[in-house]
Formats: sequence, structure tokens, C-alpha cells
Amino acid sequence: MVAPPVEEKEKVLNWIQFVTKQMDSSIVSSIKVTDRGDAIKVSAPVAFVERLFRTTMHRFTREKGNDRVFVKFMGTFSIPTHLVGLVELVTGVTEFSPIPPVFNQ
Repeated sequence: MVAPPVEEKEKVLNWIQFVTKQMDSSIVSSIKVTDRGDAIKVSAPVAFVERLFRTTMHRFTREKGNDRVFVKFMGTFSIPTHLVGLVELVTGVTEFSPIPPVFNQ
């Protein structure tokens, strides 16, 4: 993988920072942004994710397996138009992990 140009990464980080400044301090303290070189990882509370991507998150419970709770969006989410073409992939808010196989003994 190749890291994007610094200017492009700064645009994305500025967007994240802009949205962060709109949040309550109790939420801000829980936001973690990690620059991985070729990607930016954001771990944050649901309220921040909803504001960042202009979406609504929903809770899902897997009834088979380990009854884990997942929080994912349904419908649409968006990024600012000036970042279209810079943000190529968003994960963690869209997909569910596969159900682990159950082996009968």
C-alpha cells in the first residue's frame, strides 16, 4: 500500500478535527485518531460517527453464536464533497463480521 500525499491526508484530518470541535467534551475525550500511513483509523462514540458521516447508527444483536451487539448504519452515509476521491474506503460502520462456524463434536 502507498500513503496518500500529505496534502490529501491533511484535508481528511482537518475534516475529522472540524467535526471533533462540534462535539461535547465528554465525547471528544473518547475520540482516537490514528495515522497509519496509508490509512486513518478513527475510533469514536456513536454520536461522533453519526455526525462525521451524517448518518444514523443502529444496534444489532446476533442471535446465533455469542450474542454480540453490533452498531452499524442503515441507509446512507456521506462525506464532504471536497473529500470525494480522497476517501476511498470506510470500514467498521458498514459491514458485519462473519458468524463463526459451530463444529459439532
